[in-house]
Amino acid sequence: MTLAFSEYGPGTQAELSKRSGTRRSDMVGVLDELGERGIVERAPDPADRRRNVITISTRGRRRLSLLGETLDVLEGELLALLSPSERDQLVPGCPSERDQLVPRSTGRPLGRRGSSPGTPR
Repeated sequence: MTLAFSEYGPGTQAELSKRSGTRRSDMVGVLDELGERGIVERAPDPADRRRNVITISTRGRRRLSLLGETLDVLEGELLALLSPSERDQLVPGCPSERDQLVPRSTGRPLGRRGSSPGTPR
């Protein structure tokens, strides 16, 4: 759900339901739980006061960033176990993108954006 915010930004419950593939009947419960955890915030839609606009909170952005960093490290560690030809088959894109993930010269895994694991972005 929080990835839908990072890709599309704030939205109504109906929009978020459609973007995330979550059934509308389940969306209220999901948003209630995320709201209780301080991940999202609800505010009346200025264009239509009957609806709420849902935004990701500062805490939610921090959690999403931490999740992205963790996934980058794990991805790099997994790809480091593969040979260059196996990485070529698994990771689509140009060779420079694959090289950022695991440089062939050192074999040391890097995050998706070229940062070393544990290095803040």
